[in-house]
Amino acid sequence: MKQTPPETQSPPRHTYRQRSSVLLALLFVLGAVILVVSALLSWRDHPQPLFVAWLLLGSAVAWTVFVRPCVVLDQDGVHLRNILRDVDIPWPLVSDVETRWNLKVWSGDDGYTAWAIASQIERPKVHASVLPGLSSKLDGFTGQDSSTPKASTKVTARMVAEAIDETTEDYAAAVADGDLQLPVDPAVTTRWAPLPVLALALPVLAVLVLSIW
Repeated sequence: MKQTPPETQSPPRHTYRQRSSVLLALLFVLGAVILVVSALLSWRDHPQPLFVAWLLLGSAVAWTVFVRPCVVLDQDGVHLRNILRDVDIPWPLVSDVETRWNLKVWSGDDGYTAWAIASQIERPKVHASVLPGLSSKLDGFTGQDSSTPKASTKVTARMVAEAIDETTEDYAAAVADGDLQLPVDPAVTTRWAPLPVLALALPVLAVLVLSIW
């Protein structure tokens, strides 16, 4: 009799971004959609391609600046998704976290700022381990496979910093106990993110071409 292999759960992955920024971007995009629809309805009598191109550019900027930036914690490390660049910091290389203005993750002498998380009024801390087999020290998430905090949880720089600090400690303890192995030659990687670059470049090009034309 053929046995069905057990389903494997993907490692927990928690994404942090501040809802106020997302709400601001959604309001702008909603207004832009209304204006684009209005322009299309009157296109036959009064075409406005340059106006539509500006609206598309504004929507791309709103998404790139306010929605895309986030901080992702998973089994591999801390991932900073900024406006145009991404930074991946493995857990063994996380040395400190700073929350003076924005969340800033240090790896040795190098600091990497997270555009998504600014310092705000603090609330009770929330932490959920992203390391399989390790129990969460603090409650506050809907479950181990949850990717975002509960709706009532306000994301702050200190809250994310505490999650990073405690998960770094969990990682070191798991390595010491032999539950995890250190990666071979870990390194911090920074790279340009192609999607936001393309999302901004295309409407900018359209605005330039239509302005000349």
